[in-house]
Amino acid sequence: MGSNPTPSAMSVQDIEQPAINSRTKTVGFVTKVVVVRALPGLGDFLLGIPALRALKKHLPYAHMSFIGLPSVKDLADRFPNYIDEFIEFKGWPGIPEVQPLEAKQISSFISKIQDREFDLALQFQGSGITSNSFTLLLGAKITSGFFLPGQWRPNKEYFIEYNSKDHESLRLMNLVSLLGFSSDNVDLEFPVSDLEIKQADQILDQLSIGDSPFVCLHPGANSEIRRWPLSNFASVGNFLTSLGYKVILTGNKSEVFLTKELSQLIPAPVVDLGGKTSLGVLAAILSRSKALISNDTGIAHLGAALHIPSITIFQGSDPSRWAPLNKALNRSLAKIDSFDDGSIESIPKIRCLQNDCVYLQKRNLVSSSKSVEPGEVIILLEEVLKG
Repeated sequence: MGSNPTPSAMSVQDIEQPAINSRTKTVGFVTKVVVVRALPGLGDFLLGIPALRALKKHLPYAHMSFIGLPSVKDLADRFPNYIDEFIEFKGWPGIPEVQPLEAKQISSFISKIQDREFDLALQFQGSGITSNSFTLLLGAKITSGFFLPGQWRPNKEYFIEYNSKDHESLRLMNLVSLLGFSSDNVDLEFPVSDLEIKQADQILDQLSIGDSPFVCLHPGANSEIRRWPLSNFASVGNFLTSLGYKVILTGNKSEVFLTKELSQLIPAPVVDLGGKTSLGVLAAILSRSKALISNDTGIAHLGAALHIPSITIFQGSDPSRWAPLNKALNRSLAKIDSFDDGSIESIPKIRCLQNDCVYLQKRNLVSSSKSVEPGEVIILLEEVLKG
């Protein structure tokens, strides 16, 4: 083991963070960077790409290591220009995605990371309530991240306030800008391979879609509260088929029951691809679509990354934090007035350790009776399809 003490012997509060007055000095010696973002979602990963890209732009020769969950390894592998190494997150108390926790495994993991003597560790996980201690114990020369007001701030120089209303991408961009790694490019990306494009074309040909114009409807979302009613999606599907558009229903394997039910609610024939494609092939199909209509879920960010027109329907989540930033191409609809007094601030907040963030309590205030109406989506969709 290296010169750093073991995790059990190291007090997080006792780790002294170097205070470098000139941020530009960090660029000179930063050759090894480790980023912590152990979040499970497709959207969580894609929204971190602008900050990773900014880091690599300013540190082109630095080795970029990414600590994440196994479920996002394939995503990380798509971005070799920004991520040189994927490191599987082994768990940490308060971050429940890895269960059960194994103390010896965690201790060994941190010890191995400490031995690598990273120059810079970035806490991209969230508010820092649980993740700041983990990131600091990695033993980098400089650790930077977020803190909640009233909570422990490890270092005034490199830790900035976490605001739950900030857009997820812009929050991370603000952090890297603090270190001198600024960029105006907030576009998302999603590389698609030639093979995936070929497979997508084959699927579209087999479905007799070919070059026919089509729109994708994605009725799923991880949380039921964020799912727009299927009957509403069906109304949009009926409108599209009446105009002569083909309709493709998309979803992952856990959402097959939703796409199947939705297909039965639309009288005209539709294509149900729920659970039938890989993510890359789905992306290639989406890139050919005229528009994507979805809930606030990972595919909304995938659509933004593919630069296709889209409409994201928000209920039970905050569009100021999650809505795609290109508002001309990617539209968002939400019934904010369904909250108590029309503002997010009115809702009591609770600590949620799952994503190390601040979540909204009473999200059931956004009920189906208060949700976006199908007619509102159709009006906006008409604009989108006109280009």
